[in-house]
Parts: sequence; structure tokens; C-alpha cells
Amino acid sequence: MDYQTEINGDGIRGLKPRLIYFIQNFRRNLRPARKLKASNFSTSSLFRTPNAIHAWSPGRGLSEEFIIQYLPKLIFDKTSTNPEGISILDIGCGSGRSVELFKEAGLNGKWHGTDIDHRFVERDSTKFVTSFSQGDILTSEWEQEFDLIYTNSALEHIPFAHDFPNKIGNWLKPGGMQVHIVPAPTSLFLYLWHGWRQYSLRRIEEEFQDSNIEVFPIGGFFTSALQFFFITFWENILRISIREKFKKTYKWLLFRAIRADRHAPIFPVFYVVIATNDPAHTKNNRVS
Repeated sequence: MDYQTEINGDGIRGLKPRLIYFIQNFRRNLRPARKLKASNFSTSSLFRTPNAIHAWSPGRGLSEEFIIQYLPKLIFDKTSTNPEGISILDIGCGSGRSVELFKEAGLNGKWHGTDIDHRFVERDSTKFVTSFSQGDILTSEWEQEFDLIYTNSALEHIPFAHDFPNKIGNWLKPGGMQVHIVPAPTSLFLYLWHGWRQYSLRRIEEEFQDSNIEVFPIGGFFTSALQFFFITFWENILRISIREKFKKTYKWLLFRAIRADRHAPIFPVFYVVIATNDPAHTKNNRVS
């Protein structure tokens, strides 16, 4: 598959280029995985009561709760990393929101964020020593100094570089872990013209072929349907925010959609890709 012809959907204008983007990505997303399967993990378990539900989009809220509630377990189970004093590299960090998520997850240590734009907001934190650098990650170099390399909705905004996952894997300490939250194929219909690509299981296999990987789905049929009808159609197309006008109704529907996803664990919004280069610290099979 030639990925060099990818189109960047960010800021794309005009009907023809939008159709080309949509058709090109739709066709690529149809290719089946050779052997990789997503975990049967259900994000419906992340919310017990509607009190924790906010008016965020399902993909954003569920992925953040996954990091807060489930990442510590993955670190204990799959790495040799000590969560007390962990060293984190956040690629495409934006404002640095992940510092708060890692703190809520019970982690502490050093956090370094990097982004091609400078949107980082300095935070007072007793849990993390934070730092930031601005630059192009494709031309950046670090030593083997991180326990965790993290991206959240960032990989799809980076131009294609075949060896990129392997390159950043070299920045991990032995037994370290990569955690990438990426848009699943369903997100093409939810976010429309967004980033360079979506990540099917086939694409994940191809890009992380030198790593041991596990994939967790974020969301399912009901949360994806809710996002399409409440957010994509009204906000992205018609530019009307009915979430704000009907906030209580939206939160009520969102909680029930999250709970209903356990009965229809298909069409996730995002995938969480867990990758490690050291087979001694993973229970997963090598993808080749």
C-alpha cells in the first residue's frame, strides 16, 4: 500500500478534494487485518454512574477515562517501569492536558511535552516535573531515556514516515511502553476531513510490525451513533451546537450509550495502541 499519496484533511477546502480524501481513506480502511484483533475490552465499565458524565464527545471522554483508570494496570502488567518516578514523553502534547490525566492515574515523575506549535500551558504540579520543547518530531532525536511515550490524537496529524513507530521506540528504556490513541476507521464518518488518516487494524499491523502490540477499542456502536447525530451532523456540518442547548439530554443519552456499547462492541471511535519492543515484558504476540 502506497501511503505517500495521503491527503491532509486539516483545513481542506472544496468538494472535489474532500471527496477524494473520503474515498481514499474509506478504501484503505476496508483492508482486513492479517491476524491482529482488538481486545474485547469494553469502555462501558469505565462509568458506573451518570454523575461522572460531562458534555464532551464520547471519544474524548472515554479515552481520557481509559488513561486514568486503565493505564496504571497496563504499566504494572506489561512493563518493568516503576510508576513512582516514571519518565514520560508526550508527542503532540498541545496544552499539556495529559499531565492532569497522568496525575489522576496515580503516576508521578518527569513529563516532557513536544509539539510543532507552542500551545503548552505551564502547570503547577506536585506530581510531575514538566518541560516543553517546540519542533518537528520527525527530525527530533532523544536518547533512550523514557519509560512511556504517549500520543493522543496526534499520529494522524504527522506526515507519513514508515519507520516512525520504530524510531520513537528507540527512545524507550528497556521494558518501556508506547501508548497511542488513534482514530479508528469509524472516525472518518465522525470527524470527516481530519488529519492525514485513520488507523485500521491492518494499518496498525503494518506501522508497528517490529513491536509487540495490543489494541483496545474506545467506544462502540451506540456512542459512535450518538456522536454522529449529536455532534458530527449538527456541529461539524450545520455549525449548530445542540449539545450546549440540550446539555442535560445529551449527558443522559451519553451515559446510556456508553452502557449500551457492551451489547454492540463494534465501530469504535478510537483505538488505543499499546506497543513494547521488549517481548520479555509483554503477554502479547509479535505482529509480523
